[in-house]
Amino acid sequence: MKKRFGFLFSDGASGQGSGAGAGAGAAAGAGAGDGSGAAAGTGGGSGGQGGGQSGGEQAYTGPFYADPQYAFDPDTQRFFEGKNYPDVKTALSSLRHADEAARSRNVITKPDLAKLNEWSGWSELGWIDNAEKYGAAVTKPTLKDGEMFDDAGYNALVKAGHEARVLPSQLTAIVNALHTNEQQQITNLRNAGAEANAGLDQALRDSWGNNYDKNKELAKRAFAHFEVDKITGAQLDSVLSAPGMVKLFHAIGAAMGEGNLVDVNGGGNNLAGDHPDALNAELNRLEQDAETVKIMRDERHPRYREVTEKRRDLITRLANAQKRTGRAA
Repeated sequence: MKKRFGFLFSDGASGQGSGAGAGAGAAAGAGAGDGSGAAAGTGGGSGGQGGGQSGGEQAYTGPFYADPQYAFDPDTQRFFEGKNYPDVKTALSSLRHADEAARSRNVITKPDLAKLNEWSGWSELGWIDNAEKYGAAVTKPTLKDGEMFDDAGYNALVKAGHEARVLPSQLTAIVNALHTNEQQQITNLRNAGAEANAGLDQALRDSWGNNYDKNKELAKRAFAHFEVDKITGAQLDSVLSAPGMVKLFHAIGAAMGEGNLVDVNGGGNNLAGDHPDALNAELNRLEQDAETVKIMRDERHPRYREVTEKRRDLITRLANAQKRTGRAA
């Protein structure tokens, strides 16, 4: 009796996926005779051939985003193409990382430039919806001695800034910059005026020579001649500090004649500013003003000399006016 050996087939071999059928055919052929065995072998061979064709289909090898099994739309394909992800795993991992980063950074939506006031991100930047709280968050500039501040203009600017969604910190910087610029402009004007007055005053002194004081006194009397009851001594000194005004009223006084002018030093009509009541009221205002009192108590203050001399002058003029009118101090 002839000994037969079975055949072993690899499950992973391409083209032999149906090899088990071929083996079964061979075994059947051995048991049923030569004809039947040949037929079974033939059948087994056909089965093996069919299995080989099925296992030979080619797998997709293109970029993952174009793989038909995902059916990505064109926009999504272009997105992945631009990112150069090598595979689906990398793309999904990157998506998760991007989502976590966006959430951790509190990313806000991009505003529509045509509808900025409707944007939802203003509060995230620091703008305050409540107008009163917004105004409190804006800081006024610190004023130096002698500086003025336009509160009405400031309030209007704060209102406009709130409506325009300007951040309080930004508006504070703007207000301070405007104030600094305004003060510099005022200083420049004062310096220019002082220089111009100094030049005019020197020109008058050169022109009038020894008659400078006499002519200036005549100008003062001419100025005081008009609406005597409404002109104070302080106003007179202020107006006639300008050399151009001195020259103008000297010419007026000369044309009117000294005999027709007010005597500002006593004898005849008194200037309203040298009336005891007017001088006393002006002195009281000076001594009761908090800022003035602060200056007079600080010898190092830049306006100390100016203010104390003004007070001393008022006291002297008040004493002289009281003597002229016979009123006690």
